[in-house]
Amino acid sequence: VNQQQKESANKTDDGKSTVLVQQKQEILLCSTSKAVQWYGFFEMIMWQTAIFGLVTLVVLSKVDGQKKEDDFQCPSATGTGNFADPATCRRFYQCVDGYPYMNRCPSGLFFDDISKFCTFKNEARCGPIASTPAPITEPPTDLAEKCNNKECQLPYCFCSKDGTCQLSFLKQTPQMILLTFDGAVNLQNYDHYKKVLNGKRTNPNGCPIKGTFYVSHEYSNYQMIQQLASEGNEIGTETISLQTGLQDKGYEEWVGEMIGMREILRHFANISKSEVVGMRAPFLKPGRNTQYKVLEEFGYIYDSSVGVPALPIPVWPYTLDYKIPHECKSGTCPTKSFPGVWEVPLNAHFVEGFEGGHCPYLDQCVLHNHDPDDVFQWLQEDFSKYYDQNRAPYMMAFHTNWFSIKELEKGLGKFLDWASNLPDVWFVTTTQALTWMTDPKGLKQLDNYEPWSCNKKDNLPPTPCKTSIKCALSFKKENFTDTRYLETCRDCPNQYPWLGDATGSGIPNKDNYVPDNVIFTVDGQKKEDDFQCPSATGTGNFADPATCRRFYQCVDGYPYMNRCPSGLFFDDISKFCTFKNEARCGPIASTPAPITEPPTDLAEKCNNKECQLPYCFCSKDGTCQLSFLKQTPQMILLTFDGAVNLQNYDHYKKVLNGKRTNPNGCPIKGTFYVSHEYSNYQMIQQLASEGNEIGTETISLQTGLQDKGYEEWVGEMIGMREILRHFANISKSEVVGMRAPFLKPGRNTQYKVLEEFGYIYDSSVGVPALPIPVWPYTLDYKIPHECKSGTCPTKSFPGVWEVPLNAHFVEGFEGGHCPYLDQCVLHNHDPDDVFQWLQEDFSKYYDQNRAPYMMAFHTNWFSIKELEKGLGKFLDWASNLPDVWFLTTTQALTWMTDPKGLKQLDNYEPWSCNKKDNLPPAPCKTSIKCALSFKRDNFTDTRYLEACRDCPNQYPWLGDATGSGIPNKDNYVEDNV
Repeated sequence: VNQQQKESANKTDDGKSTVLVQQKQEILLCSTSKAVQWYGFFEMIMWQTAIFGLVTLVVLSKVDGQKKEDDFQCPSATGTGNFADPATCRRFYQCVDGYPYMNRCPSGLFFDDISKFCTFKNEARCGPIASTPAPITEPPTDLAEKCNNKECQLPYCFCSKDGTCQLSFLKQTPQMILLTFDGAVNLQNYDHYKKVLNGKRTNPNGCPIKGTFYVSHEYSNYQMIQQLASEGNEIGTETISLQTGLQDKGYEEWVGEMIGMREILRHFANISKSEVVGMRAPFLKPGRNTQYKVLEEFGYIYDSSVGVPALPIPVWPYTLDYKIPHECKSGTCPTKSFPGVWEVPLNAHFVEGFEGGHCPYLDQCVLHNHDPDDVFQWLQEDFSKYYDQNRAPYMMAFHTNWFSIKELEKGLGKFLDWASNLPDVWFVTTTQALTWMTDPKGLKQLDNYEPWSCNKKDNLPPTPCKTSIKCALSFKKENFTDTRYLETCRDCPNQYPWLGDATGSGIPNKDNYVPDNVIFTVDGQKKEDDFQCPSATGTGNFADPATCRRFYQCVDGYPYMNRCPSGLFFDDISKFCTFKNEARCGPIASTPAPITEPPTDLAEKCNNKECQLPYCFCSKDGTCQLSFLKQTPQMILLTFDGAVNLQNYDHYKKVLNGKRTNPNGCPIKGTFYVSHEYSNYQMIQQLASEGNEIGTETISLQTGLQDKGYEEWVGEMIGMREILRHFANISKSEVVGMRAPFLKPGRNTQYKVLEEFGYIYDSSVGVPALPIPVWPYTLDYKIPHECKSGTCPTKSFPGVWEVPLNAHFVEGFEGGHCPYLDQCVLHNHDPDDVFQWLQEDFSKYYDQNRAPYMMAFHTNWFSIKELEKGLGKFLDWASNLPDVWFLTTTQALTWMTDPKGLKQLDNYEPWSCNKKDNLPPAPCKTSIKCALSFKRDNFTDTRYLEACRDCPNQYPWLGDATGSGIPNKDNYVEDNV
């Protein structure tokens, strides 16, 4: 055996040089006339799904760099890369500048010449594989498109050109490390996993580090799995059988494997299926579009099966709204779009100039011939590509066999001890990482960041029994019967659980799984056994007790299950899907209201004799028609909430394209209730200059504003109006309407501000699902319907208009009830279905009392192409009706104060195309882009502002609407003082 040493200086973090000694060995096989020298050892092969060790004699070859192999020539076309050894599948050559360096796969693994890493024998495409031209086929027409950053925005979508972009809007991005473990959990590996997650290694907030387990069924111990879950580790699914070739199987096979595995976890490890939201395909072979269809339909949040080749900059997780941004190593990645489904890819591990190869699983890299310090240094070098560059999450994926080699386990321990002491490194579960990505926080905010806190979740399983029940069960598979052992904390089943019988009932093929987004039929396909419609009502929307992502639509006592659109959660008070931080989630028990003295200054019920137009309008229930006009026009109010920016501006311009016109030939218009953060004021000025109405939402969109005082409402509303005046050139006399964040009016306080600061109307009050919609009304009298938010005004505010949001719904058609159209469950319909749904909803207005049809949107409606196309069809259809008018909210109220018949409207001045004198001029063609300091709470960050005026000193905010840099300088005086 010839041995040589190669020394290379490597700089450590403290700047000192260390010498890495890499021993190079070569096996010389002598002729039969000479002695043969062998260097060998016995090695325990610990298979992922095996329960016993197998002793095997192997020859350890460390020929990884000194002598050029005479029998192998590196391909001249490339000269660099990993290539199979023609003689054996256990070795491969790492070619560097045309020279081959021989490496040996870890014990039990074989080289795959397609994926270019060591893997299990049954998955390895072994030996050199010649390139053959792909067959000529017609390209599919429904492929996902390339990333569009303008349309793809957090929290609902994340993509980039090549996947490597940093979340650049956060200067202090935490470095997340994702510890993941694949396969069965049992005595073979449990103590090793507990040694990693020992409770002593903690994150910067003092909480113990956590990991994610993608569990397969055979040989798993469910008492151990329940223990891991009860400690806050995440449990995802691999599959039941770990069968090979699953990537080419159909929908039913994937449902059986994935959803069956989830059901086994629920039944035997006491883990709620709402907590099992991630999966990993066996052998990192995703099931093309089929697997992702199952993920989407059965309520999974993410997949983590896609391998990424060795790239200098690692790839961030991304949603599958668009095409995957890198080469697909397996060749079986999804090609269609699956909006809102996350992919958490496995970046290849490698260190330039250091043997080990490229690998998605760390145990597939050739590190078994190194001591713990070498392994530690290799992991540090690999980690530095993330930590020192774009801080993509560092995925450390393991099989059991990593822990069968003491040097690897010790080296990992050194790395974990080192990394867990870094102040900006967090070991989190995969779901915790994605939760952060949907709402990123800076390092200074993370100590109190609830999703990463130590607080125990209510839906974690309880601590398992101390002594498990061990079951010896009959196992029937294909043409043989065997015995399998199951350990759990519940009574033994009749038979070993398997495909088609996840609970082990002994009844073959009894399982029938229904997608989360499929409603249950009344006539018998399947009624939810776990949910009973409340007997007192029998009809309405009710929370799913198991998950906030779903709700039940009860019709005559029968539950129809619906799923909220991606990113939204069901609120069991307001009865519609909303943002997570606003959802009062899960069934909420009714409690008697506290006994209080009734206030004495409440608004009275409508008095039609005293309440007369043009100054007052009311009715008993709000639904009365303006009966003195036989020919009432049907008004449609297009309204858009939130910031206006590149994410949505082109979508809004597509709606208001100038081609759709009212019966008088004037282009249709809309109303924008604008919030400040991330808004582009050049775009807002352009919309206003074209005759669209601009109203205010608030500056900060803070939650809980409904319970704040007068000064807070003045700062939010009047400050927002001042920002529009200063940066979008919109006169404050033109900003006369507002909408409260999350449709949570500020009780009487907000309306006092409206009244005192010259607003004409509010549009924040939601109306429940009524057969006849409600007209706008003045607040001289009591509101004529139920207050959905519970925070409506109770006093009288004479002359202030309320333009309510009637609930959208279609009887007998899934979709739910919603004030914002994007909160109705329509994302699983094609454009024609959406068009028909809108027509049916609209008919309640058009064919009855002709109350204004409010179409309220957030940006996320336009992130789903089917919804946008369906809306386009509806707008084209409605704008061709001779008695339908698309107006701003103020135009509708102007008509209500002085109603005109259809025949008079062609020459009706308030609805004409004549440009108003007080509209802002068209904005500059090129905006001024300002990077500004933003001080908020206890941190300083950078925010960007685009407008047609010089940059302010600081980012405008509460108390400093012009960005002067002088805190709390603003002092607003009421119009009536």
